[in-house]
Amino acid sequence: MRTSTSVSERMSRLFPQVGPWASAALWHGLVEMPVPSAPLEDELDLILQQRLTPLLVAYLAASEVRVSPGLLKRIHSDEFLWSVRTSSVMIHAEEILGLMARSDIDCVVSKGPGIAAHYPLAARPFSDLDLLVRPQAFSAARTVFLGAGYAEKRENRQPWPAFDRLCREGLNLESATGGSVDLHHHVPPWFWGQRLDIGTLIANKESLRFGDAQIPCLSCEANLLVAALHIISDRNRPGQTLLIWRDVAQLARVCNPAKVREIARTAGLEGWLGAILRALPAFAQPTDLMQTVGAPRITRGRYRLRLMLAEGGRYGVRATQPLRLPLPSAVLHEIGMAIPSPQFLRLRYPDPQHRYVTWWREGFFHTDDPATSSRRPWGSPAGTSGSL
Repeated sequence: MRTSTSVSERMSRLFPQVGPWASAALWHGLVEMPVPSAPLEDELDLILQQRLTPLLVAYLAASEVRVSPGLLKRIHSDEFLWSVRTSSVMIHAEEILGLMARSDIDCVVSKGPGIAAHYPLAARPFSDLDLLVRPQAFSAARTVFLGAGYAEKRENRQPWPAFDRLCREGLNLESATGGSVDLHHHVPPWFWGQRLDIGTLIANKESLRFGDAQIPCLSCEANLLVAALHIISDRNRPGQTLLIWRDVAQLARVCNPAKVREIARTAGLEGWLGAILRALPAFAQPTDLMQTVGAPRITRGRYRLRLMLAEGGRYGVRATQPLRLPLPSAVLHEIGMAIPSPQFLRLRYPDPQHRYVTWWREGFFHTDDPATSSRRPWGSPAGTSGSL
C-alpha cells in the first residue's frame, strides 16, 4: 500500500517539461531569463495554446529580441484577442455583480482579475468571471442569471438538473451579449476545497479597482490556495496548464506567509500547497513561504488524489468527477450517470430511438477524445474546471 509521501512526491513532480522560449515567457517579470538560442517558431504553437503571448510580448520587448514579421504578426494577433477577451469579461463584470447585488446575494470573484492584479505586468489574461456564492444561495443565483438571459452550453448540460448543486462544483453560463460567468458553490475540486468556507472567503474579500469598477476579489492568500487546487483540477489534466503555475509562483511572492499558513491549515491543505510549491522549478520556488508552510505531507484523500493523478490524463472529467466529490454526491453522480433523465437523452441524441442503449454504448466504447469521453457509461460531461 502506498503512503501519503508517495502521493506528495508525485505531486511534487507535476511541473511539465518546458522548452526555453515557453519558459522565458512563463517566468518573465518574476526571474531573469536568458534569451534562448533555439528557434521561437518551434514553441510558438504551445505558447499560443497556453495563453502566454502577453508575457511573451513583454519578454521580447524587454530583451530587445527581433523575430520575423510573420511570427510577430501571429504573436500580436493572439495578444490582441486575449486583450479583447479580458476587457470583455471586465465590461460584463459590472452587470454580473449588479445582478447579485440587486438580488441581495453575497459573492466574491475567484482567480482571474484578483490574480492579474498581483502581476507586475498587464499580462495575465482570463476568459470569464469565476463567482463564488454560498451553497444555500446557489439556486437563487442560478435563477437570477437564467432570468437575465444567461444559459449553459448544450454540451455542458447535466443528466439531471440536481447535478448542478449536488454533483459538480458549479456551472458555466454565457449571455448572448458576451458575458461569461462560472457560478460556483464550492471551490473545485469539491472534496479538497470544501473546507474553504465561502462565507469566510466573502468576509475576507479584497475590493480591487479595474477602471471604473470595484471588483470584490478573493484575498491574495485565498487565491493562492484556489490556484494550487486548480493545478490538479483544471480540465482534469493535472499540472499541464502553465499559466496556473505562474499564478502560484506570483501570488506566493506577494502573499503574507502567516495568513497563507492559517488558511491552508484551516482547509487541511498545508501538505497540498507544500507539494505544489516544491513542484515549481528551483529558481521560481518561494523559499520563505515553503519554510512557513512546512513539509508536503498529504493525508486527506490521498488515495483519491492518486487516482486523479493517474486517471485524469487518460479519461478526463467523465471518469474522475466522482473522485472530486464527497461520498454522497459521488454515489448520486454514478447513479444519475447510469440512468440519465429522458429530457437529457433527447437533447443529446435527437435521432436515435433507443437512447439509453446509445448512451450506455457510448459510455463503454467511445474513447476517441479522452478529455470528453471514457470507457464507462457514467462518465460526466464537461464540467466547470477549465476556466482561467
